[in-house]
Amino acid sequence: MLGRTVAFPPHVGRPHRAKAVSIGAVCLLLLAGCGDSGGTQDDSAGGGSGGGGLGLGGEGAGTAEQGGSGGINGSGGSQGGDAPEGGGGGGGPEPGGKPGPDNTGVPPGTVLTQVPGMEITTPGAVIEDVEILDCVSVNAPNVTIRRSIIRCTGNYPVRIHEGASLLIEDSEIAASGGIATSGIAFGNYTARRLDVHGAADGFKADSNVVIEDCWIHDLWLGEGDHADGIQTTGGSNVIVRRNFIDIVDHGNGHGGNPNSCLQGGDENAPNGDWLFEDNWLYGGGWVVNFSGSAGNNQFSNNRFGRGEAEVPGQPDYPEYGPIVVYGDVDVSGNVWDDDGTPAE
Repeated sequence: MLGRTVAFPPHVGRPHRAKAVSIGAVCLLLLAGCGDSGGTQDDSAGGGSGGGGLGLGGEGAGTAEQGGSGGINGSGGSQGGDAPEGGGGGGGPEPGGKPGPDNTGVPPGTVLTQVPGMEITTPGAVIEDVEILDCVSVNAPNVTIRRSIIRCTGNYPVRIHEGASLLIEDSEIAASGGIATSGIAFGNYTARRLDVHGAADGFKADSNVVIEDCWIHDLWLGEGDHADGIQTTGGSNVIVRRNFIDIVDHGNGHGGNPNSCLQGGDENAPNGDWLFEDNWLYGGGWVVNFSGSAGNNQFSNNRFGRGEAEVPGQPDYPEYGPIVVYGDVDVSGNVWDDDGTPAE
């Protein structure tokens, strides 16, 4: 259940000393009430800490990819509202470095304040350094969430509605197993350096999406579920790069099966202008199963894991093969992670 609707002022100056901000002041800013204050985050590591204080601050500008106008991946398409870019945060993986517990999620030492779930309705709202104790509904453009944990007991820990857009970085999505269908849904967002776990799918990615330097792992494998790291039912202008998508059952399953690291159907719209590169992909039947019906799709330089099942009854992975694609998809440079030989 969400907390009360949060109508943020678009720009509230951040205090320079986060630890000196009173919890009452933060509650007043959030307008939705707060729980007890959280402690110091020290178990979800990320590369260097970013500046800024508790609660709200700043106002970003720019598209979900790199600032300015236009679509993602050079297509010039509409993004449905600019996603803010500004501000610092944790450092992502070094070039060639695999995302994991040491370089995704909330940077160590970050002081978090507990707040309830929220619906965000003010354009340009910035939310930082909080532990959100339920789901987040984004109903405004240019929203930013940084250095935060979202603990959701509903279907979508983070949901971006039509006409809204979101930049979320250096944060953790901790979904409730058996309830959440996807960590983040559906389109018009940029996700960087996230630790995503607990949902049936890591991300749902429709149009105008960037997912980079994220760690997707320990998905909920419920009976009848077919967990996907990233799933789409059709869309365009999507970049997925330098992520570690691990859908292997490490003992967290409940009768279901890992399906694909990328499941790309086109039931609702044709898939076009997808760039999927430099990812680590572990687990699934077909690790990548994608229909590129709209063209200009590229899958390159990804590294595929393979190994024996860790749980009795689960198949060795990948069960069928690394990649199957349909339509206009350029596939090149993909290798097995263990020995660097071509993965075909």
